[in-house]
Amino acid sequence: MIEPNLLPLSHDALESFGASVVAPGRMVFSSISGSHLYGFPSKDSDIDLRGAYVAPLRSVVSLRKLVETREVNSTIDGVLVESVFHEVAKYFRLLVRGNGYVIEQILSPIGIARSKEFAQLQRLAPRFMTKKTVLGHYSGFSASQLSLVRRHPHKEVKIILYAFRVLMTGINALRTRQIEANIVELNKTFQFDFIDQLVDMKIARENSPLRDAGHSVDWYVAKAEELRGTLVAEAAASDLPPETDSASIDELDDLLYALRAPGDATEAKE
Repeated sequence: MIEPNLLPLSHDALESFGASVVAPGRMVFSSISGSHLYGFPSKDSDIDLRGAYVAPLRSVVSLRKLVETREVNSTIDGVLVESVFHEVAKYFRLLVRGNGYVIEQILSPIGIARSKEFAQLQRLAPRFMTKKTVLGHYSGFSASQLSLVRRHPHKEVKIILYAFRVLMTGINALRTRQIEANIVELNKTFQFDFIDQLVDMKIARENSPLRDAGHSVDWYVAKAEELRGTLVAEAAASDLPPETDSASIDELDDLLYALRAPGDATEAKE
């Protein structure tokens, strides 16, 4: 296995950039997503910076429409950083719906900025994983990637890798109730020889063609479809809850209130 590239920018540089994107809002957290999180960044991969922020109260209660998502791309020291930050209320609504991307971002081991409230958010996040949401998110995204593989004129290794990564993450979540987004770590359990080869090809070259990987496109698609079947079977057998309990939603709602009014000593709920 080729060792994946470490982040080419410092945490301080990324934290400063993130703060500038959400200003004058306050950062709840930011973390790394994309190929660096998934275990197959090439030397010219961009950096995907994600997270949530608290908008100023004046903006929240204004008659003007609140901007709930900020997307800013910037090249820093020759490295492209693509950032997406959601205002905390929108972010929490996505979490309540069990959005897989959001849960992966909160639990990402590559953290950049962390507020004092973040530890509570990280503790709550896994409680929004249910059989339905895990199956829906990971099955849906893998189907989109496989469709892209079939119709894309340039069959690239990274497209099929994204499909395998998301399927393996979903299956692992249903089996263990844990989120692991790194395909190299996942493959220590799955032990697919072809995954190591694909990862090495992607790390060595961002746009490595799938035709050089040793099997036909149809072969890789068939393997992924087998995993989609496994995902469905694991959802049926999983001990994840069928739906999110109301107590978890209440705790998240209380956290939202605390973030909005950190100096208010009154009870969040009467």
